[in-house]
Amino acid sequence: PEKKRKVIGRAFIEVFEEERTLEQLPEKSARLAEHLRRIRRLPHVGDVRGKGIMLGIEMVKDRETKEPATAECAQVLETARDLGLLLGKGGLRGQTIRFAPPLVIDEGDLRWALDHIREVVA
Repeated sequence: PEKKRKVIGRAFIEVFEEERTLEQLPEKSARLAEHLRRIRRLPHVGDVRGKGIMLGIEMVKDRETKEPATAECAQVLETARDLGLLLGKGGLRGQTIRFAPPLVIDEGDLRWALDHIREVVA
């Protein structure tokens, strides 16, 4: 089993290097952040924050009071799941949608996910 794990690990690293996965990550992260920050204009979005390719969308009932929109966040997650988009939940009151795509996500899948995130948050 140990030898198998080493072989698998080396193969994984080779694929990562061949496909330049880590080199493409800053560009993917920037595109993702830009797209999600446009979502910030929607009425129930209090903030969009994160680092790298892992970002969060904080849902609020009111932008002034920043009251957490826990139920609305849960509904967004349900709707997203029905569309085939798996998102996470975070925040102290479960009001933050976590978007953490795999590092190997391709351009087509990323575009599809971003289109659907805007749709379900709106």
